[in-house]
Amino acid sequence: QRTSPATAGWNVIIGSASDGALQGAAVYIDANTNGLIDGSEANTTVGTSDAAGNYSWVTQQDISGVRLISQSGTEIVNNAPNFLILKALPGYYNLNPITTLIAAVYDNAAGSLTAAQAEARVEAALNLPAANDYSTYNVSSSLPTQQVAGKLALAALLPGDDNGAAYFTALAASINASSPANTANQVDLPLP
Repeated sequence: QRTSPATAGWNVIIGSASDGALQGAAVYIDANTNGLIDGSEANTTVGTSDAAGNYSWVTQQDISGVRLISQSGTEIVNNAPNFLILKALPGYYNLNPITTLIAAVYDNAAGSLTAAQAEARVEAALNLPAANDYSTYNVSSSLPTQQVAGKLALAALLPGDDNGAAYFTALAASINASSPANTANQVDLPLP
């Protein structure tokens, strides 16, 4: 979530990294929006998640078009390393498998969707509550959304894709293909 700091010109961002809560997940700016932590982006750490999976970022930088990305940390419940690349569109500060899929649907639509429309397609396709605003919603706060996020993460890593990128890209294409004019078409999560 974005908060209003006491000093004008400062942005205070409070977000989370979760595939389950992730401790020690470094969050970066994806400056070239290619979905990878590459080049000088490895030097753009905005925060590292704490034991509850939360991070904070205080900056004077214009953050209106900033995409965030994370690939690291340890899943707290199972003490397992996170291999997924987690992504978030501009204005989204929680990084998780659901925001990663929203970003993939948005990117797959090649400019024909807004972030809100991409989110609506993902909600409809995965039967998620439309009342949740995933730009600020922490998926760890609800068991049904935790379960969907967990299924996405599991499915993304099972095919041998080392960071889940190919799975999210293919699922985004499927969601967009089944939702040409509306968001009423639910898709099954393809599990290998």
